[in-house]
Amino acid sequence: MKIAFACELTPAKTFIPVIKRLRKINLENLEIIALAHGDGAEELIAPYTDKVYYIGTGRSSGSKKKIKKFYLIAKDLIKAIKAMKKESIDLLVSCGNAGDVRKSVTAAYFLGIPVIHIEQDVYNPIEAISLANIVTLPSKEYKNFLQKEYKLKNIEIIGGYPMVSYINEFIKNNLKTREEVENTYFKSNEEYRHNKLSDYNKLDDYIFVVLGGDLREEDIPKLIKSIKKYNFPIVVAPYRFDKDIVKKYVNQTSSKNIIVLDNYVDVVSLIKYCKLLIYGAGMGLTIEAGILKKPTIKIEGFHKQQGSVDLAKQLNIPLLKIEDLPEDISSLEEIKGDLTKDSQIAIENLISLIKDYKSCPKKSGFSSYKSILSKRKKSNNE
Repeated sequence: MKIAFACELTPAKTFIPVIKRLRKINLENLEIIALAHGDGAEELIAPYTDKVYYIGTGRSSGSKKKIKKFYLIAKDLIKAIKAMKKESIDLLVSCGNAGDVRKSVTAAYFLGIPVIHIEQDVYNPIEAISLANIVTLPSKEYKNFLQKEYKLKNIEIIGGYPMVSYINEFIKNNLKTREEVENTYFKSNEEYRHNKLSDYNKLDDYIFVVLGGDLREEDIPKLIKSIKKYNFPIVVAPYRFDKDIVKKYVNQTSSKNIIVLDNYVDVVSLIKYCKLLIYGAGMGLTIEAGILKKPTIKIEGFHKQQGSVDLAKQLNIPLLKIEDLPEDISSLEEIKGDLTKDSQIAIENLISLIKDYKSCPKKSGFSSYKSILSKRKKSNNE
């Protein structure tokens, strides 16, 4: 059995515990192929797979014209088709709502390969999941919504988040020490040395800010102006945004307590030792925050409805607009809840679906595709 896992960085963290479990159950002639997309995914997923194909990167920067973007996406789609055809893939597993899903699921559709898609943020899925044979959800409370709003037919409840198992194992085996974090991300950083942030306050007191997919570029200068008020070193991970653009906005504010890291860093270790986490991202960061239980604020993004918003509320993480970030951060309430207990259940339920892939039902079809695409356009224009 040949299984392809299509992933960006965060979905790779969801897939790794699933792949490790698949290896243990001794499926006949099992081969794991990764279709890596974007920065960081290939390096993360490669040790757990038999082969990796790089199928491209995201086009969200806004710097390319639409025609060129379409051309680049088409090239990536062809890469995905060639990779799965060459490997004679039996099943594709996808996760999330980014370009890796759109390209890989569309490629699987052209090749007649069944697809299992893991949906986590729920309210703003990517239209390509209408081409999946099965869409899984973390909780049954979302099933009626997806059936009604997006006309998805073949929904299975797995009852949790597989990514939690990856984070727990990472904390146990790969977490950097405080000294390693300082040496890796701060002492080698130009702004850190130039502004002498090592003398500004104790390293333990830094605020960690992650710029993710819940933000638009026009939000960045507003956020920088808002966070510079804090009398602590502030460490910014640009993540989905151009590092130089973020640094430009920091320089415009003449902020001496802010340093900008590379786009993709060891988020878990950086959260572990921070005084406060502020993030404008979705499910991956919300899960990581929920496990590490550091004081956290989730920025209210342009997607008002998201599974990650629901999970943040469940975990007691405050959801605030940029202009409402508090002056006093000492009174933030503790994160509540335990995500670990349901993670293994979710993995086992997903494994059962994978093993039974030959009986996958038919896809939801064009009416679902049209419905999702319409809602995404409306959401992105609000």
